[in-house]
Amino acid sequence: MTLRFQFSLRTLLVGTTLFAAVCACFSCFRESYLVQLRAVESVLAEFPEIDRVWLCTNDDLSLEVEGLWFSTVDQPKAVYGIDYGIDGASKSEIRRRLRQVLLERRPVGLPARANYRLR
Repeated sequence: MTLRFQFSLRTLLVGTTLFAAVCACFSCFRESYLVQLRAVESVLAEFPEIDRVWLCTNDDLSLEVEGLWFSTVDQPKAVYGIDYGIDGASKSEIRRRLRQVLLERRPVGLPARANYRLR
């Protein structure tokens, strides 16, 4: 007794298309959010004076890191931040902007949209 499975060409094409769509969604999520989050975390590791970190992501499907707020070890109550402009930025650009904010030391308020805490 042998079992035979018969699939039509249409079923095979629909199944392949669905599989490709799921893989594409996973790839987009990984590339646009997790890679950028790892880049931000690696740059933050270079600054031991940064204590707590809050991030803001945009609401569309790309989930890029939009804003970055942090407190420092020597001033834990003061919050400093980069409000916009780091989505899609390179590590060197994020590093430059962090150095600039640390030199200026102008406290800002923590917005309600800062919803993701790293440390």
